[in-house]
Amino acid sequence: MSIVSNASPLINLARIGQLELLRELYAEIHIPDAVWQEVVVAGAGLPGAELVANAVWIKRHSVTNATLVRALRQDLDAGESEAIALALELEAELLLMDESLGRETARHLGVRFIGIVGMLVEAKHSGRNCWKHSQKAPGKRC
Repeated sequence: MSIVSNASPLINLARIGQLELLRELYAEIHIPDAVWQEVVVAGAGLPGAELVANAVWIKRHSVTNATLVRALRQDLDAGESEAIALALELEAELLLMDESLGRETARHLGVRFIGIVGMLVEAKHSGRNCWKHSQKAPGKRC
């Protein structure tokens, strides 16, 4: 399953100690350079930066369709624009994105997406209840 993520799902899951849930659900996540820049470089020292930098299951990509990214940048930030473009380039099955304008743009371009709440519901339905475990034993994997 090919999954592309924007920055906010990575950051927010890291904040609640659940970044590994992405690996458990999807095995591998793809992110564009702009998301790497936002989370790892600009976000150095903040939740998720080191985890994302060291996660071998998170694959970084350069987006090749610069024209599409420029067009999307009229309404979206760099990370959202590149995430949508990368999802199209990889023919991803799913885009992880919470921002409403980014999701509406993805929908318009035919990209299937899910937000962090939907992903947590998916995890619960698949029998993963990491939140309960992390509250009892922080750092324990599902």
